[in-house]
Amino acid sequence: MKKKCQVVMFATEKNNYIGNIIQRPSDKRLAIINVLTTEDKQEYINQHLYITSSDKIKEGDWYYDSGDVNFICKGFKHTTNNYNRLKIIATTDPELHTSDVSKIGFSFIDDYITEYNKGNVIKEVNVDYEELYLYPDGNLSKVSRLAPNAIPINKPKLRLNNTIIINRLQEVFTKEDMMKALKFNPYECENGNILGKKSDSELEIWFEQNY
Repeated sequence: MKKKCQVVMFATEKNNYIGNIIQRPSDKRLAIINVLTTEDKQEYINQHLYITSSDKIKEGDWYYDSGDVNFICKGFKHTTNNYNRLKIIATTDPELHTSDVSKIGFSFIDDYITEYNKGNVIKEVNVDYEELYLYPDGNLSKVSRLAPNAIPINKPKLRLNNTIIINRLQEVFTKEDMMKALKFNPYECENGNILGKKSDSELEIWFEQNY
């Protein structure tokens, strides 16, 4: 099961360490802290990534509030979800890591930085979820023990290194995009016709019939 989640980058005054994200004030580009950047005298803005979802916010959960002032909060007994409040399910900030807040894998961090520096900010992703069973003793299990008081819940699926599984959203192409692709990248249909060799009007008819 996959769930659409949001990606937020948020500046922090916390100390960052090798492997964390920094932003150069001069050109706003992102980078990963390494030995060279730690020895560089240029000032950097420390950044953290947060993956947020519409999962219910419970007491003690970390959440991101994008209201008048962006900030990270901890849920209390009467905290409720709304369009400004999104539960944090993963982050690069180690101080927030709990049983309900996982790590973000380096592969996604690297992908985010690469796209950000191209001007393509990743704002939404698909996250793998799995159904687990919560028992009164607080234990979670993938298999129901058929206990009448076991509560099925959906949680982000984790790798062995406690990182969530993130997938980029499938890109949505417009009709114009697909028409251009057919013209410049012809391919063969089941009936043997080469679509890219058809006229514009023929492509229009084929497109309407098939999409």
